[in-house]
Amino acid sequence: MTAGGDRTIPATPRRREAARDAGQAPTAAVLTWPLLAALVLSVAAWWVRATIAAAVTLVQAAIAGADPGAFGSAALAVIGPTVAVVAAGLGLLLGVRLLGDNAGWRLSRAGFRAVRIDPVTGLRRLLTAASWIRGLLSLVSLLGLLAVAWLASGPLVRSLSEPPDRAGALPTSPLAAAETLLWWLVVAALAVAFCQWTLQRLLFERQIRMTPQEYRDELRSLRAEPRVRWPRKPGA
Repeated sequence: MTAGGDRTIPATPRRREAARDAGQAPTAAVLTWPLLAALVLSVAAWWVRATIAAAVTLVQAAIAGADPGAFGSAALAVIGPTVAVVAAGLGLLLGVRLLGDNAGWRLSRAGFRAVRIDPVTGLRRLLTAASWIRGLLSLVSLLGLLAVAWLASGPLVRSLSEPPDRAGALPTSPLAAAETLLWWLVVAALAVAFCQWTLQRLLFERQIRMTPQEYRDELRSLRAEPRVRWPRKPGA
């Protein structure tokens, strides 16, 4: 059996596609949720301003027992911005997956393949050094996120612990402090997700490298038969 140190040739498209079909290739899904959280935080204030008045109108009309036909304009004022936010989120998710996965989506990959849920293959992957490295890095990433949350929660804790002034207002707005905390968490999560995705891509490319013999065998298997490559001339 060839030693792993001989795997110095980058994988061919055929080998890479086979690894994708087997579910071994990493995807950009790890990047989607922090980017989606950033999008939601970015548009939350606009969405509230665009829908709060209409939402209050709908609630008041419903309590007063108004005719449902009178809810049309208010309902559109709530549904329109909401649909825009949902569409932006779906577009972001689709764009990240297409760009992060090198536009590698195919309908054939959506089909069932038993090799993707093979327990033996799964156990083998768990026992590899790459899996242990990914697990260790995931633990370190989680601890890093907890540290960022602890450090960034200071303003929120202070705003909640400080006594209100004579007018009954807090010196620091808890809502602004909470928004700042969420932004710190989103940025930290995005940085962690990008590092994890980059590392997984590097480990995947290293894992599917080929030995010189494997490369020659694949080239040989791609060659057509001589009678296909060199058809007979007419009249020969």
